[in-house]
Amino acid sequence: MNVSYSDLVTEIYDMAQPIGHSVGDVEYYAAQLTNTDGPILEAACGTGRVLIPLAQAGHEMEGSDYSAAMIEACRRNCERHGVSAQLYAESVRDAAYAAIIVPRGSIRNVEGREATLSALRCFHKSLAAQGVLLLDLSPPNIGTDLGPMDYWESGAYLWTRQDVRVDYDPVVNCTTKFSRYEKWHNGQLVAAELRRFTLQHWGVREFQDLLMEAGFVDIEVTADYGQADSPRADSRRWVFRANRP
Repeated sequence: MNVSYSDLVTEIYDMAQPIGHSVGDVEYYAAQLTNTDGPILEAACGTGRVLIPLAQAGHEMEGSDYSAAMIEACRRNCERHGVSAQLYAESVRDAAYAAIIVPRGSIRNVEGREATLSALRCFHKSLAAQGVLLLDLSPPNIGTDLGPMDYWESGAYLWTRQDVRVDYDPVVNCTTKFSRYEKWHNGQLVAAELRRFTLQHWGVREFQDLLMEAGFVDIEVTADYGQADSPRADSRRWVFRANRP
């Protein structure tokens, strides 16, 4: 991944993406994994939005994230929700997972073709025979318009997040944005950060080719978490399912 979240960014992320919050993905992954027997890894697990509902459903869950702050927040959330999971702030371990999932387009945080291919090969190596990889991508969005400021309030505290610059590089097919995060207490700014994020864009066939090159077979692509059989021009999400032989 090209980003490691700080304490402030993690704090805001945890409010923006609370445990169990779903855009259809939590239900989709739960349904796809219903009959999975064995450990499941969520790569880029964040603060546990998807991992914790799957653990509550009885799955043996592990979570990895490059951000130590995210892992600590996920650990606290697991304790608060009464579930256990192995969590580690590092790349994927050598293991024999029954399934690996990468929800909410997190694979796009891996910058460039070679790095993405390396990540997919790592997933392939860490799956048991007949293990399944499930991940989703949002269709390319090359707009550079700035959106509104997001904010959250709790008592005397106010948190804000706003993109202050967005650029698109057609040579590498990446969008780079700079986001400002702030925390206020009684009208006084107590913390602020400017973070750089890069999102890699992929086409459906292009990403299918990457999966095949990484060694995956039986690749299926659906749209919008199973609501459509195949991707369309108006799809919000492309969902990939692939197997290790």
